[in-house]
Amino acid sequence: MPLRQEIQRLSVIEFVLYLLVAVMFLMFGATLADWIGRQWGIDSLRILLEDITCATPENLLGIRWVLLVNQLFTFLIPALAFAFLYYKKEWSKTLFLNRFPSGRNLFWGVILLFFCFQCIQLLYWINQQIPLPDNLRKMEDSSKELIQAILQIDSPMSLWINLLIMALLPAIGEELVFRGILQRIATRLSQNAHLGIWITAFVFSAMHGQFEGFLPRFALGGMLGYLLYWSGSLWLPILVHFLFNGLQIIAQHLYFQGDIEINLDEVDMTPGLPAFFATSILLLACYFLHKTNQKERNHYEQEMGKSI
Repeated sequence: MPLRQEIQRLSVIEFVLYLLVAVMFLMFGATLADWIGRQWGIDSLRILLEDITCATPENLLGIRWVLLVNQLFTFLIPALAFAFLYYKKEWSKTLFLNRFPSGRNLFWGVILLFFCFQCIQLLYWINQQIPLPDNLRKMEDSSKELIQAILQIDSPMSLWINLLIMALLPAIGEELVFRGILQRIATRLSQNAHLGIWITAFVFSAMHGQFEGFLPRFALGGMLGYLLYWSGSLWLPILVHFLFNGLQIIAQHLYFQGDIEINLDEVDMTPGLPAFFATSILLLACYFLHKTNQKERNHYEQEMGKSI
């Protein structure tokens, strides 16, 4: 059998086995979340579907526990379990966790993060021009209300807990799943590094189930995929993903505490000169990273399979 077909065959097997592991842990996590929900008198399924109607100030701590379990058993634990079982001793190398990004790539990763916020706003505005059915619009509004309710909890540890549940765990778990496992599978199936990145970005955005933010999340997924491609290290997209979520959580926390006057949910999203300027800088930075990381790109493609 030609090498290309063999790689694709193995990738299909890899994908099926990952799905089996993911479903098994997802079912266990759903059972555990349901048990936790019942201890707090809440419907965990409604919470996971981001239904704010069952959230009260008294049960928000229980909701946090439900979201914590959901993050662990949807992404982080299944990804690590699958990696240990399938990749065995090569798991860290296969997931690009065995090497750290260079100082230059760390610097440019932070630059991309800084300029991507304006680009995300532009794409969010474009996304908002697409009409949504009333039921989907209600789901989007309910999701925003649930996030705001969690962020408005006023306690000494509230910010740190929110950063753990809504920034750190998603950054590690989602990057392990999407960039570490699924991008590898998509790249080997398509035999094209760029196509693999954008297929994974599409799945990354679609699985969040928030249609109002599909385009910006799709672009963010693509950028995170390219950061892995250019650096040869999964630690860079993990770091950028964490900072992207964490900075927004900190900003919202400070707003609800009255320390700043800018509410990210009310920022003007209409396209303007700052957004187009930031997009231009972002594209130039991406071009620079692509041109100056030939060695890292070659390493990435070799790890994916010499036939791509």
